[in-house]
Amino acid sequence: MLKQALKYYKPYQALFIIDLLCAVAVAIIELLFPYAISHIVDELLPMGKWIEMIKIGVLLLIAYIFNTFLYMVIDYWGEKLGMYIENDMRNDLFTHLQKMSYRFFDNNKTGQLIARVSNDLHQIGTVAHYAPEQLIVASSMLITTVIIMFSISKLLAGLILLNVGLLLGININFTKKMVNTSRELFGNVGEMAAQLEENFAGIRVVQAYSYEEQQRKSFQDITLEYCSKQQEGFKRVAVCNGITYYVTKLLPVLIILTGGWLTLHQEISEGQFFSFILLTNMVLKPIEMISNFVARYPKGIAGFKNFMEIMQIEPEIADAQDAVEVDKLKGEIEFSNVAFSYDEGKPVFSQLSLEIKEGETIAFVGSSGAGKSTICNLIPRFYEIEKGQIKIQGMDIKKIKLSSLRKQIGVVAQDVFLFSGTIEENIRFGKPEASEEELWEAAKKAMLYDFIQGQPKGMKTVIGERGIKLSGGQKQRLSIARMFLKNPPILILDEATSALDAENEMEIHKALKQLSLGRTTLLIAHRFSTIRDANRIIVVDAGGKIEEGSHDTLMQSNITYKKLYQLQQNGKAS
Repeated sequence: MLKQALKYYKPYQALFIIDLLCAVAVAIIELLFPYAISHIVDELLPMGKWIEMIKIGVLLLIAYIFNTFLYMVIDYWGEKLGMYIENDMRNDLFTHLQKMSYRFFDNNKTGQLIARVSNDLHQIGTVAHYAPEQLIVASSMLITTVIIMFSISKLLAGLILLNVGLLLGININFTKKMVNTSRELFGNVGEMAAQLEENFAGIRVVQAYSYEEQQRKSFQDITLEYCSKQQEGFKRVAVCNGITYYVTKLLPVLIILTGGWLTLHQEISEGQFFSFILLTNMVLKPIEMISNFVARYPKGIAGFKNFMEIMQIEPEIADAQDAVEVDKLKGEIEFSNVAFSYDEGKPVFSQLSLEIKEGETIAFVGSSGAGKSTICNLIPRFYEIEKGQIKIQGMDIKKIKLSSLRKQIGVVAQDVFLFSGTIEENIRFGKPEASEEELWEAAKKAMLYDFIQGQPKGMKTVIGERGIKLSGGQKQRLSIARMFLKNPPILILDEATSALDAENEMEIHKALKQLSLGRTTLLIAHRFSTIRDANRIIVVDAGGKIEEGSHDTLMQSNITYKKLYQLQQNGKAS
């Protein structure tokens, strides 16, 4: 874990070294005061050398002015260092999550992942700044001070060392326990974020079903668990701080009594006695630094462990070493003995074979859960097949770079996802570098032109989170517009009109028909009116393709197809 942490310091080596050197310089200057006191009490005071004492006082003042400047450098540059490292980790984590497959997101709550990227990394910057600085400075100050103490009195130094060892042991034990508690707390924060994200996204359903009270109780249970873990942490902090406080207050008392006895018996001088009292305070300072570090350390390390836990998960789907970029593929697709399952031991397909010619429109029908959408999701490698091959224009899709492969495929789904922002920003997803002329052309083809023109801000109209300010038909047209802009050779239409009313469906159907021209189109639909014009209709059931043909052929030869068709016709009639 240390190796992974250190790599984030590498880009900021100069900043880190400057911060560390300033901290060491501060520690060294702090040690000057006990030396000065010892010299004044033993040498200058008995001889009445007032001028010399003034000179030492002036030198100490200059030293402390310099130390003040160093403290400012440490605070500012050190915090900058921590901020940069935290920022780099957050960006790396986000980039890594972007590479994860659909399966990863199927099995992880969105709120938990948001908490990992935001909250869990919040304390890492503080630890990144203070951890090396305080450990090195505290250790060097402690070791140097103890060595000086041993040169004055082995008995007093041994007494100090015993108490310091006791405090370090208590703090180390406390830290181990608090790291686990902090990870549990982060888990609770993730659960809270997941509940909030789900509740706010589904607020219309919550209110429509008057489910506010149940949601409140569910959220309250999570917050109570969080409070319980917080209390556990508070209790440990209180015990640790209490013991640390007692030992640090006991230490000066023991030194005064023991040192006073040694001074009275002339085993150490008065100056050495005063110096030892000041050195004791110097020992307490690194202990205080370590205690402060220990208070921050658990949350920082817990956050880093959570960070590494995700970073060490290899993306299920990645580019092969010999993967190549492709400029433009033709829409010829071939499935050869493909096996796939969402859950181990529950195959969706075991030996799916299928050929689709360039420019064909293929419709998939079948009961819910048969695997129609799954077939289409395997082509852009949203999920990885377990056996067999999928080829586009004779090339294994695993030999094509992911970004390049997905540029060749367009997906228009039933549940359109739009990003908060403007109409223009959402259409540009199809082609970020598109000109304004291309944007308007795509809008016209998607039959969205008149709607945009009717808005006071036109293309700059803000559509709200997930396009909440748009109707279902407008959302669908917008997704079609960005697909016109993308202009892929392969098009997947997954229940693209099933959630629309008859009028909107007719308009969207026209736009989709134009979009499909000259492309290989894979059409998934429950409404038979939308699939009758397909070149081929493939009936899918559990285990894969069972039969294909035209509508008329399947009505005569396939019982499943005929049953689905009759059920829909009966539904219309009723």
